Amino acid sequence: MFNIGMSEMLIIAAIALVVMGPKNMPQLARTLGQALVKFKRMSNDFKQTLHEEMNNHLGENGKELSKLAKDVRTNLGNPKDLAQMLETTAQVLDKSGLDSPNTAENSPTASTGPEPMPPFLSNPQPQFAMSKYEHLKTYIRNVPDFPKPGIQFKDVTTLFQSPQGMKEAMDALAAIYKDKEIDKVAGIESRGFVLGAALADRLGKGLVLVRKKGKLPYKTIRQSYALEYGTDELEVHIDAFAKGDRVLLVDDLLATGGTFGAAAKLVEACGAKVASMGCIIELTGLPGRKNLAGYDLQSLITYDEA
Repeated sequence: MFNIGMSEMLIIAAIALVVMGPKNMPQLARTLGQALVKFKRMSNDFKQTLHEEMNNHLGENGKELSKLAKDVRTNLGNPKDLAQMLETTAQVLDKSGLDSPNTAENSPTASTGPEPMPPFLSNPQPQFAMSKYEHLKTYIRNVPDFPKPGIQFKDVTTLFQSPQGMKEAMDALAAIYKDKEIDKVAGIESRGFVLGAALADRLGKGLVLVRKKGKLPYKTIRQSYALEYGTDELEVHIDAFAKGDRVLLVDDLLATGGTFGAAAKLVEACGAKVASMGCIIELTGLPGRKNLAGYDLQSLITYDEA
């Protein structure tokens, strides 16, 4: 049995044992991201099972794949280097035959349907179940001590910078709302503008900007909300919503729910209704969802922190 760290074993498992073949690189990359995000939450028993399965499947190619896995982990911060590592790993898998035992070209009687995943990966223990959007965390940068000490700031600008990450996030939100009755999308200043515009376009709806005080040129209505130290205010134009409009409120992140709550009051003050609230990130360590009880709320990924 070759000696390899558990983290490397998990990376190899995500790449080699999903048995999708090296040509399906986007899905392999997503699987890798999911594995890295969830690794620390796995039980020791599951890790040991993973370790044993890896040794059974990799054989003589284990050492070479072990090195490649370590290279992948080293280069996770550089998308170009990561892509190269995945491609190299795929070539090793092709040489070892790990990616092709069930394909039609190697077995005349093989099914032309999707190749099955190994049982220990395709049927994980329930406590390992993860959101199908969990891999989006690989696009989001964590900035410690911003805007003040003790805060772990979730920076979505790195997701916005990635064409693939941005597309996946917006497609996911659009899929949630495509069959819901929505008349307008309202983006909350400022990152909500980015998400709101993209989502309104996908859904074929109009876009309303919910802005900070003094930023809108026409007549407005205003709603204040509490900050940690003091208050702030949001505004919309008085004609932003028609009476009875069903409005989807969008922002990048849900924390305490203050901005979402203020935006909801603006919608309702215009005689419209909040159909739902949508965001990419939800901080479950804060009472945002509790503070917005009574509203439909959808988030793609969660962080268990304040």
